[in-house]
Amino acid sequence: MERPPWPVSALALVLACHPAPRDSSATSAPPHTASPPSPGPGADAPVARPNPGRLALGVDFSCALDPRGAVWCWGSNDHGQLGDGSEVPSARPLRIAGLPRVQAIAAGHQHACTLAEDGGVWCWGHNRGGQLGDRTDLDRRAPVKVQGIAPATLLVASAGYTCASTADEFLCWGDAPALGRSWWSRRDDVTPQPPVRIDGVGRAELACAGDGQTCVRRGDGVSCWGLRGHPNVAPERFTGFADTVALACGSERVCGLRRDGTAACVGLLRDQFLPRWVDQPRPIAGLPKARDLVGEGRLGAALDLAGAPWWYVADPDPYSGVAQRAPERLGTREGAVALALGQRHQCLLDDSGAVLCRGSDDTGQLGSGASPLALVPERVDAARGLTGLSSGTGYICGVRDGEVWCWGDLELGRFDDEPVPSPMSRGPGVAVYAGSDRLCIRAATGTATCGRSTIAPAKPLQRVDPESGCGLRVDGVLECEKQRLDARSFDRGEAAADPPLATDIVETISAGGIHCGRRRSGRVSCVKAGPVVLRSGDVVHDRPGRDVPLSDAVQLVRGGAIVAPDSPLLARGDAIGCAVRRTGEVACWSMGEAFELRARPIAGLRDVVALSDGGRHACARLRDGTVRCWGKNSCGQLGDGTVVARPLPGVAVPVRDVDELSAGFCHTCARTRAGEVWCWGRHEARPAPPRWREDFTPVVGLPAP
Repeated sequence: MERPPWPVSALALVLACHPAPRDSSATSAPPHTASPPSPGPGADAPVARPNPGRLALGVDFSCALDPRGAVWCWGSNDHGQLGDGSEVPSARPLRIAGLPRVQAIAAGHQHACTLAEDGGVWCWGHNRGGQLGDRTDLDRRAPVKVQGIAPATLLVASAGYTCASTADEFLCWGDAPALGRSWWSRRDDVTPQPPVRIDGVGRAELACAGDGQTCVRRGDGVSCWGLRGHPNVAPERFTGFADTVALACGSERVCGLRRDGTAACVGLLRDQFLPRWVDQPRPIAGLPKARDLVGEGRLGAALDLAGAPWWYVADPDPYSGVAQRAPERLGTREGAVALALGQRHQCLLDDSGAVLCRGSDDTGQLGSGASPLALVPERVDAARGLTGLSSGTGYICGVRDGEVWCWGDLELGRFDDEPVPSPMSRGPGVAVYAGSDRLCIRAATGTATCGRSTIAPAKPLQRVDPESGCGLRVDGVLECEKQRLDARSFDRGEAAADPPLATDIVETISAGGIHCGRRRSGRVSCVKAGPVVLRSGDVVHDRPGRDVPLSDAVQLVRGGAIVAPDSPLLARGDAIGCAVRRTGEVACWSMGEAFELRARPIAGLRDVVALSDGGRHACARLRDGTVRCWGKNSCGQLGDGTVVARPLPGVAVPVRDVDELSAGFCHTCARTRAGEVWCWGRHEARPAPPRWREDFTPVVGLPAP
């Protein structure tokens, strides 16, 4: 079965909570009842029976409500959205403590809220927009009760806000369209507000929230804010929703499920080949009669009368060229009583009370029980004997017997779970250089292959920088795509001679048009290159009372994540580069006025032999063969058993006798002197569930119904 065309935009909302219909003929079935009976002979026999608030899916995390009123969550946890008091992800469901008995759940991108049986609302997770309702913008790793609202009867949530209905008013908090705010345009100096009453709504009978829209139903009409992408305008009202028992918000449209099981939408809909605005509900062609309806961004889904899930592309995108697709069944399951859509995964509740999920599982959001994150190092047996380790954004490569082996996301439309010969290598390679979006392989001839292009200068290359596209020749001349730098360039700031003059530079780094080279003596010189003007100078190591050239460097690394947040360099701008010194200290430099390059020592780094910068985190290999890491840690890439960020080098990673180190965007790998390769963070070469499950499989670890 073809995978659904998931939206690329990070704004896609997860709608997971539908209000219970008031008519007794359309009340929600409990999660452990049998499938609903077929409709009777009457044309108006009620068949739609939504089961609201049993499942809630955020971006890369999931939550479920068990029959006893307890909430369980699993998946990503970088903002505390699992509610267990930590930021450690979990592929098995964790019960959230401190909640009263719950009747419904709703989830935004990285936060979740519950509606308790006593009408109280409790929230946890990400809180930048004040979506937790505690009048702060602080993330909460455990539930906090929303203050200032009467007992609620209905609850919805979106990317950066939450809304609830009480007996006589509708309230929202956070970056809600109904409040004239949107999370993608919010100013950082805006103080989070308590729940605010939305004028003219009163008690909402139904509501939905999604992708920047909020819609509520009263009587025969639905009123929406933000449906046309403008949160600060008055709500639009659409009629024709009198017999609607569920609403599903999406990108610039809202759909309703009628009591007879048919579904219809208003908003931006596709009319033949062109999208146009439709003000009266239009049926979703090809969708069977349904008992529940949900929406998420450009996608919608429904449960048919047999409990089988269906999905459809309901929202046209005139810029993508993707036409509206006929509804398609998801997997082979039947007997479901509730369905929820996430940005990249879906979950359903079957008639026995079990929860089943499908889709992407890269942060454990499917509840397989096997976390795709390695919080402590794991040995990659298939990588034994690799040398020249290099890590890119989502992949790792090394060299064995002159052949390049890689695993992970190779940017080639496939994923490899263990090292395989790289199809990007044309012939044997002697070194591999991985960048954020480019892999370069240097052959024994001194030429280099980067993607589909080949670098073949007059003199063989000794190093290649995939980020800048520059190659360092064996004679010390730097060959870049549009410029050549030689001895005259590094020494006097002049254009290269023809033929170029050799230099004594053995290593270079490039960042923002500045190229720095390490000379054989250890002195570091830099060139600020431009279309016409070149400026050169040595990096100055600023000691108390005098300036001396930095002349004992043994390795150069880009600044990036090396510089700790408490470094004085931050007051002078971002670091251009860093050097490991013969003393084991690390010095980083930034550029001041008149191309002054001043280096400062980085506190907390001693006895360093080599550095590796992954972009968001960095790691150091010490003389004793241990590794210490610091920076971002949402993937466990620091190797300390947590996902908590560290501004300074923390405890040693539990791998000893390390001889080589490479840090990527969300992972780190090390090779020991014995030839073993160990990796931690999010990497592919480990026992893990498939990245995509086509059918629904049970969540492991939820209590039996």
